[in-house]
Amino acid sequence: MRISVITETAHGACSMCSRTQEVTRFTISTNHGVESTPWHCDRCLSQQGEVSVDIEPPPPPKSGPPSRRVQKASRRNERITADSLGGRTTPGSGNQPGMKGDVRVRGRFRIENKDSYSNQFILKTSILDKIRGECGGGETPAVVVTFMEKMTHRPLDRWAIIPFAQWEEIANAGRDR
Repeated sequence: MRISVITETAHGACSMCSRTQEVTRFTISTNHGVESTPWHCDRCLSQQGEVSVDIEPPPPPKSGPPSRRVQKASRRNERITADSLGGRTTPGSGNQPGMKGDVRVRGRFRIENKDSYSNQFILKTSILDKIRGECGGGETPAVVVTFMEKMTHRPLDRWAIIPFAQWEEIANAGRDR
């Protein structure tokens, strides 16, 4: 954090003793704002011993809707997933009853796409329950997580999360029993 202190001197009234004379104030600037002390004469400053300023902490980051750029990258990832599996994107990205999930390959998969601009992704059971609850007959629920580069909004890595029973089928498909 960068802190800047500016000392100003002027002719005026001291805020403590109210005498008109040469007075000083300090202005402190940080990344979060600017605060100034009241005007004090040298005598009051030396009696006070110190000057303090309360700097307000920065406001918490605002959470809001994703930017257009993030939305565009998300829609692009949904199309890539749909194209690679021979499916279709769901209108409204699954915001309609009976049409949950972002991608559907009818009779095979119902997929929820998630993007992360961090090096981690927190998976909650509510995401899994939502997609599992909408699967039709024979459809496998899946979550595709795409880790994105922050500046370019380009995919870095993609992972698919499926129920273990389906994973067992895939893993044992070529094995002799």
